[in-house]
Amino acid sequence: MLQAVRRAGADVLSSCEQGTCGTCLTPVLEGRPDHRDSVLAEHERAANDCMLPCVSRSCGGRLVLDL
Repeated sequence: MLQAVRRAGADVLSSCEQGTCGTCLTPVLEGRPDHRDSVLAEHERAANDCMLPCVSRSCGGRLVLDL
């Protein structure tokens, strides 16, 4: 997802690009992320209000990020 966001023109910081550093943590405005990182705690994942786009994806057809 991070590559697609960058191709669309958004400037998102990242470092490891493996879901371990948390640098690309991005607020989620709408939709449900498929969390595949090792940074967020279970309660943070359940809140569905942020994600790491370097490794995570969308669980549905629409995911709106605050970029």
